[in-house]
Amino acid sequence: MTPLTRITIDPDVMGGEPCIRGMRLTVATIIGLVASGRSLPEILAAYPYLDEEDVRESLSYIGLDRRFDEIKSGLVKPVSGEEVFERLRRKSEERRGRHASTSEGSEKPDKT
Repeated sequence: MTPLTRITIDPDVMGGEPCIRGMRLTVATIIGLVASGRSLPEILAAYPYLDEEDVRESLSYIGLDRRFDEIKSGLVKPVSGEEVFERLRRKSEERRGRHASTSEGSEKPDKT
C-alpha cells in the first residue's frame, strides 16, 4: 500500500483531527461530501486548493482508520480507497451524461 503523505494530524490544527496537508480541512469533511453524494468535480470546485489525490488519500485513510476493527472481525468487506475513488469517478461521469441529455432536450424551438 502506498503511504499516505497528504493526511496530517497535528494537535494544534482542528483539535488533532486528520486534515489534508496541514490545512484546516478535515478528512471527515471530505468523506461527508462523498457520502452525501457530491461528485469529484463538485468537491474540487468547492475547495479549489484540493486536488484528486487529496480526495483519494482521504478515502484511503478513512478506510484504514474507521474500518480496521470491522474488517478484522469479518463484519465488512474491505474496499480500497482506489475502488471508492473509481466509483466516485463513474458517478460523476453518469451525472455529466444525464445533465447533457436533459440540457439537449431543453432548447426552445426557433419561432421563425
